[in-house]
Amino acid sequence: MSSLFLALFFVAIIVLIVGLISPKLVMRWGAEEKRTRGRAALIYGIAIVVLFVAFGITSNHEPHQSAASPSQTTTTNPSPEASKSATVPTPAAAPAAATPTTSAPAPVAQETPQPSWHEVITFQGSSIKNTQTFHIQSDNWRINWSTWPGDYGNMNFAIMVYNSDGSPAGIGVAANVIGQGSDISYMRGSGDYYLAIDTAQPYKIVIEEQH
Repeated sequence: MSSLFLALFFVAIIVLIVGLISPKLVMRWGAEEKRTRGRAALIYGIAIVVLFVAFGITSNHEPHQSAASPSQTTTTNPSPEASKSATVPTPAAAPAAATPTTSAPAPVAQETPQPSWHEVITFQGSSIKNTQTFHIQSDNWRINWSTWPGDYGNMNFAIMVYNSDGSPAGIGVAANVIGQGSDISYMRGSGDYYLAIDTAQPYKIVIEEQH
């Protein structure tokens, strides 16, 4: 059953991407003016979340635990005969003369600096827009976003990521919520990108790269 949900999950992702490009191909119902990218992203985005949750529920991952057997120790009591045996004292040897030695100083370990996140660009607004193209130098970067209801109440908020040539980057969808929300979407690969933001409520998006 989990394989079925997984297959439907990937099919829903493909249909979502097609819907973002041409929503009329995946929405055969309703009035033609309602077949928009935002509506397609909402419907199939919810389907993706439901299928992902169903896949996680039906998957059965049981960790294997190995019990370590306690070690056994044995003690040996000395025999009475051994304890009664007499010992002959031997003369103590003269202490050897101490030879002075010099030791080299231990090398000082140098700490390797850990990579950290650095801001590339920030986007803020409250309407549909395509951002300017930004350049990522690192192979690891992320989209730190937050959104909240505005004058129109709870509205849909979606972020699509594109390469500079207009092709989707990765699965293409970095965020898809209704009303208030915040999260971090991690991306891979350096290059030039831009965001397509579909919303009617306020938002803040910070692009960061790791180096």
